[in-house]
Amino acid sequence: MNGYTKEEGYQKIHSFNFTYTRVYLFWGLSNVRDQTLDEFFSEIYLKYPNAHVGDLKITEEYEFMDGIYDLITVGIVRPYSVHIRGNLYASNKGGN
Repeated sequence: MNGYTKEEGYQKIHSFNFTYTRVYLFWGLSNVRDQTLDEFFSEIYLKYPNAHVGDLKITEEYEFMDGIYDLITVGIVRPYSVHIRGNLYASNKGGN
């Protein structure tokens, strides 16, 4: 997702970068911990109600520690790390 520009009447007001761990059971067959983007951004939208998300980058990785948990549990618990980065933009114009 692209960002907004000053020429379009927007300015960057906040950057965010957080990590979330999705958890699956039984070799990835059953999802036990997952969230939607709306759930991720609900707190941000409460703090910045008229903000627009831009420069969004979502990366799902199977990191070293994820592999350790997977190995120890023989695949019964399989975590994946999700990294979400982006910026919030506000309109310089009146209204939205």
